[in-house]
Amino acid sequence: MQMSNELRAIAPGAEGHFQLWFYAAVLRLIVQLDTSAAHFPFLEGYAAGLQRYGVSPDAPAAGRAWETQIADWEQRNASSSKRLPLLALRQHASLSSVALTLLMCAGLPEEDARFGDVFAALNGDPTHRRPTVGLLSAWWDDGTGEVRAALRTLLATGLLHVPNAEAPRSEWILHPPALLWECLQGEPPARPAPWASFCPPEQLPDIANIILDAQLARELASVPELLASGALPALIVRGPQHNGRRTVVGALARAAGYGLLLLEGLGSSTD
Repeated sequence: MQMSNELRAIAPGAEGHFQLWFYAAVLRLIVQLDTSAAHFPFLEGYAAGLQRYGVSPDAPAAGRAWETQIADWEQRNASSSKRLPLLALRQHASLSSVALTLLMCAGLPEEDARFGDVFAALNGDPTHRRPTVGLLSAWWDDGTGEVRAALRTLLATGLLHVPNAEAPRSEWILHPPALLWECLQGEPPARPAPWASFCPPEQLPDIANIILDAQLARELASVPELLASGALPALIVRGPQHNGRRTVVGALARAAGYGLLLLEGLGSSTD
């Protein structure tokens, strides 16, 4: 299946990648609603958008076709310097495409409040404007247990929250944490918590502009690539206070394509 021109036009980066997976969740919703989708006219606009991207919700195996389109887009943009938080999350948390679509489905009302009307109708409760464990399990259930496993993973890792944990499990309401949702869109807040601040890669120093001892420069040369590939899961930098540790770590993070999260008030110096 060839990638449509509209899909090719989606710019590389977090925003475009988020849009693709958002539509994966919308597609699943439309397919599950089937003829009931007519009760929610706003979905026609989303269906038209999917068709412009080359996938019809009415086609057999439409979900698989859309995932193929996403995989092609990811491969096409693999060499881009733009980071894809959703892809990084999927890799680091070992999430299946089902788990990622479930996560996005739980977040649909975050982007368009009209999806809340859909879930309220399906849940039979106007106050429950988000999907429940029972609803998503019923939609995806194929007898393999993959959906239950995916939901357990999403809940155990904190990727989904349950505000009514006292209710029976099937009635648990699911939603992604607001901070996670912002980060997946490529818009991490500068101050995610009172004790933390985030500096994006473009605001960090360029390692080429830092004056380093020749030996230290040689030792650090391979670190960005190791961090980016995941071969180096952690980096510990030690030294006396005010010796430029934060500057060096920031430069390494930028070279690897990462931002820098600074934790404050932990009894240690920030530099």
